[in-house]
Amino acid sequence: MASAIADPANSVVYLLSKTFTDEMLPLKEKWYKIDYSSESYPEDLYRTLRHPTVADNGKKLYLPPVNTLLPSKFDQLPTDKSLAQKT
Repeated sequence: MASAIADPANSVVYLLSKTFTDEMLPLKEKWYKIDYSSESYPEDLYRTLRHPTVADNGKKLYLPPVNTLLPSKFDQLPTDKSLAQKT
C-alpha cells in the first residue's frame, strides 16, 4: 500500500488559473462542461520524483520540546449536589 501511495504515477496535480486560454484546455468535463487538460509528467520530472536526492545541509531533525501546557492530572472533582438542584 505504501509503495502505491508513494508512486508519482498515482498522483494528480490540479492547477487553476484565470489566465488559462481555450487552447491550453482542450478537453471538456462530461457533467459540468468545465474545460480542462490532462498531461503526463515529463520524463525527467518523473525520474526525479521516483528517485529524489536529499541535500545534506548539516542540520539534524529533532523532536519538538515537551509541551508543558498539556494537562497531566485528570482526576474528577466530587459532585456538589447543591449546585445541581433547581432553585
